[in-house]
Amino acid sequence: GDETRRADARELRGARRYHETVNDIERRLSSVGWEADWSAGLLAGSATQLRAYESEVDVVNTRTEGVSTNPPQRLGEQVLEGQARRAFGGHALTLGFEARNESLRDPGLPGGESTARQRAVYLQDEIRLGASLDLTLGLRRDDHHLFGSEWSPRAYAVWRAAPGWTVKGGFSHGFKAPNLKQIVPGERREGPNVFLGNPDLQPETSDGAEIGVAWTAGGRELQAMVFEQRVRDLIEVVFVAPGTVPGTGTYTYDNLERATLRGLEIAYAQPLGAGFSTQVSWTYLDARDGDGERLLKRPRHGVGARLDWAGGAWKAGLRLDHTSGEKLPQPVATLPPQRGPELTRIGAHLARRLSDRIELSLGVDNLTDLRPADESPLYTQAEPPRTWRLALTGRW
Repeated sequence: GDETRRADARELRGARRYHETVNDIERRLSSVGWEADWSAGLLAGSATQLRAYESEVDVVNTRTEGVSTNPPQRLGEQVLEGQARRAFGGHALTLGFEARNESLRDPGLPGGESTARQRAVYLQDEIRLGASLDLTLGLRRDDHHLFGSEWSPRAYAVWRAAPGWTVKGGFSHGFKAPNLKQIVPGERREGPNVFLGNPDLQPETSDGAEIGVAWTAGGRELQAMVFEQRVRDLIEVVFVAPGTVPGTGTYTYDNLERATLRGLEIAYAQPLGAGFSTQVSWTYLDARDGDGERLLKRPRHGVGARLDWAGGAWKAGLRLDHTSGEKLPQPVATLPPQRGPELTRIGAHLARRLSDRIELSLGVDNLTDLRPADESPLYTQAEPPRTWRLALTGRW
């Protein structure tokens, strides 16, 4: 897809000319997948999956008034992942891997390019402990060529307490390495703002737990979950200096030593008849740093709603996401954060099955072309504009 972002700006030095800066962004995404159920041979009784993804984002900058431009940049990512699952007795074992390569091409970098490589393997065992109790145990190891390795265990239990009632909960450890845009030194423009890479940035690690209850009857589903996540070295966007044009600025990335995210999520789904179904959800989030202060740019409330329809070879859907209660930093570091406006994002999709193996689909994200910066100048990162997707999917 193609996107053009325009912004008014002023040179930081020299003649300090006012001008328009334009970023032309081109995105390319491709993927392929393979699945198989084996009935004979060494893998008999197993199900296997293999998927490959590739994405590239090119950014080319132009400016008016003869102002020098930013060098062109290309951010690329290639991912290969696979897994094999086999059930036997009261167990279902899954063994998988993930290989991820990331690259950033910029004439200003040594050699013109920077790369990052991450590899991971994981093992999971789904254990049937009785007619009403299941336990899932998992272990993942990540190896990042810049940030070393990390073990991430996981445990999750599901108890079918009574007909229609389920109690579930678990614990997990997480590891998230920063991307190249965040760690490679130098400045990169996003809209009218400048973001500085921080080579001292460290990966996030987290420990999370959740517990909840679910009820189902006649196709209706109601679920309530409470959760808590404790994060070390949370990666945050930090204000550095105001820009030459009001509402713009320079930012960098830094680690927040400690953070805790607690909340509640309630979701409900119900068939409506005639091929229609609906889903609604509400999430409450209390995100705070180690000193008990609220984290910025994290909405306190989130409401989601979906309406889906399926009939014959056709299916369609409409979704709405509404957020409120977000705290935004002001362009002067000494000023307290300000409450951000409520935002509503709308998306839709339409698909038709052309055969048993081929489907054609059309989708749109940000249907109303919401631009948060138009609602408040405190929004510093550009929202993807109205985006259309046309896809032809085949399964063989």
